[in-house]
Amino acid sequence: MQDAITSVINSSDVQGKYLDTSAMEKLKGYFQTGELRVRAATTISANAAQIVKEAVAKVAAVL
Repeated sequence: MQDAITSVINSSDVQGKYLDTSAMEKLKGYFQTGELRVRAATTISANAAQIVKEAVAKVAAVL
């Protein structure tokens, strides 16, 4: 799985082009949302044990 940066760069590379305005806007958007992604990852990490516990309980209830 590629991250957004690699995906944008590889797409232009495969086409043999420099990054165009659209590609640059995609990268800009990615970087602008970086803090939000870090906060989401921190929240998930801090609650991982509870998330897993609840998921196991739900699966067990289905079986």
